[in-house]
Amino acid sequence: MFTPDQPPPLKSLGDRLRLIRVELFGEDGVAALAHRLGISARQWSEIESSGPHPSVDLLLRFVELTRADPVWVFIGRGQRYRNSEELSG
Repeated sequence: MFTPDQPPPLKSLGDRLRLIRVELFGEDGVAALAHRLGISARQWSEIESSGPHPSVDLLLRFVELTRADPVWVFIGRGQRYRNSEELSG
C-alpha cells in the first residue's frame, strides 16, 4: 500500500522518463535533454509518449546523465535517483 507522500509507481517507461526529464530539464526541456542524448526532440517526445522503446544504449546514457536509478526507470520501484555514495563507488 502507498502512503500519500509515496505515490504509486508510474505505469509506463515513458511516464517515468518524462517525470525525470521535467524534474531536471523543465516542462519545456525536451530539446535540451534530447540534444544531450544525441537524438532529436521528436524522437524523445515519441519515447515519452510510449512510442518506440528506446535502445538499451540510449537508456544507459539517460541514467548516466540524470543519475536516475535504473531499477526505478525500468520498473518504477525504489528510489528515483541514485545516491552520491553509489556514484562514487
